[in-house]
Amino acid sequence: MLNHHLAGLLGLGSLSWAGHQVHVSLPINQFLNAGVDPKEIPLPHEFILNRDLLAQLYPSFAEGATPFFTLNWSKYAEFLTFRG
Repeated sequence: MLNHHLAGLLGLGSLSWAGHQVHVSLPINQFLNAGVDPKEIPLPHEFILNRDLLAQLYPSFAEGATPFFTLNWSKYAEFLTFRG
């Protein structure tokens, strides 16, 4: 019974971390790398609630999750990289 709960906890934790990376960390780092003053960067929750703001940085977000579910993952190549 305990293994079942641990598997769910670790799985959901991994999904949450991946969502945080894509929807919060990547946009903020994009602004910082561009030399934007940290006081000018929108708050993290604005990237999650406003898809248009995220689509300005990464145009593939304008299409939503359609490329993901149609296995057209190359659309997301602008933010899914092997740079680490």
